[in-house]
Amino acid sequence: MTPDREALRAGWARTRVHLDAALVHLASLPDADLSATREFLAHNELGLALDCLVDLGDDLDLPPAFWQHLDRAAHEMGLPVSRGEPRPRGAVRE
Repeated sequence: MTPDREALRAGWARTRVHLDAALVHLASLPDADLSATREFLAHNELGLALDCLVDLGDDLDLPPAFWQHLDRAAHEMGLPVSRGEPRPRGAVRE
C-alpha cells in the first residue's frame, strides 16, 4: 500500500473513532432513529454520517463531548468545524 493510501485509511480510522464516540451519546435514546447514520458508517460515507449526527443532535440537549467528537471528525475530514450555530457551551472551536 502506498504511503498516501495508508495516510488516507488512518484518517478514516480516526474520523470513525470520533463518529462512533458521538453515536454512543444517541444510542440510548429511544426515539433516535440511527438507521441512516449506521448505514452511512457501514459504507464509509463518513461525511454523510457526520451530517446525520449533526441533524439529530440539533434537536437534543446533548453534552459538549458529543459536539467535540463531531468537531474532531469534521477536522479530520478537512471540513469546517463550526458546522451549525449555535453550539452548546463548551464545544470545541478551532
